[in-house]
Amino acid sequence: MRYYLSSLFLMISLTVFAQELQVKGTTINPSKIINDGEIDLEVTGGVPPYTYRWSNQETPLTSNKSTGLVEGVPYTVMVTDANGLSETKAFTVKAKAITEIFNGFMTPAVNALGSFLFWDPFAAVGLHDPIAYADYKMVGIPDWTPSTEGKFTLTKWLQPEGAKVKKGDPVALISMGPGDD
Repeated sequence: MRYYLSSLFLMISLTVFAQELQVKGTTINPSKIINDGEIDLEVTGGVPPYTYRWSNQETPLTSNKSTGLVEGVPYTVMVTDANGLSETKAFTVKAKAITEIFNGFMTPAVNALGSFLFWDPFAAVGLHDPIAYADYKMVGIPDWTPSTEGKFTLTKWLQPEGAKVKKGDPVALISMGPGDD
């Protein structure tokens, strides 16, 4: 009984004392070279860990810093804390040189032109599916290193097809040899 009450009070105190999520961003343009802009975030409030959804697709969800950005182009980030509280901000790295200004102007135009020129009318009307599907999925082997010798074989799937799995859930039984699963 005491355990349940203490955990209830802990949850209430975390909810009551959780601060609003505040996101401050610093834009950095380290040189006059194009595509080297950076945005560095400082997040306060909420409950860590935070998830960062950048409009720059190359930036991981766990990174509070995005690099290799085009100067003059707006980027957005949605920061979400462990409780699901989120804040969205937009940032633009200012251009220093004329080449960066020209590149920032032309990059969206080239992307739009590429979308138009490489548009697939057959996929648009449903005549074919442009997505390539794989017959095999790559599943990581626990404790595997490049120096590991031997052949690994998938013995049995532990999850049904299309099941939702979480990180750490067993997915498959892998055998390295007879009797070594």
